[in-house]
Amino acid sequence: MKKIWILVLLSMIFVLSAIPKIYELTATYLNKNNWQITYTLPVDDENITLTILGKDEAYIITLADFESQKAGVYTYFWDGKDENGLPVEGVSARFRTSANGAMKALLLK
Repeated sequence: MKKIWILVLLSMIFVLSAIPKIYELTATYLNKNNWQITYTLPVDDENITLTILGKDEAYIITLADFESQKAGVYTYFWDGKDENGLPVEGVSARFRTSANGAMKALLLK
């Protein structure tokens, strides 16, 4: 019986440590116009949006828009194009939550 109890306890510790502790937004240039954008959400049920903005905060495209989302790490890939399929440069990613406000990451090659 003791061996089973230890296994369950270790599983619970692993799950708890996998939940991020802070809000974070990172953007990684992969190749050509391909980007990997990752954000961390430390609490459940956050209203979040992840949008790409151009110069002067002009809207380009929305990558994520959720009314509720579980705590965790989320990754999106963006091909460097707007909603019409046209390539854009000199942009930033904006991550907005209801509890934490907004974070921004410049997407520079």
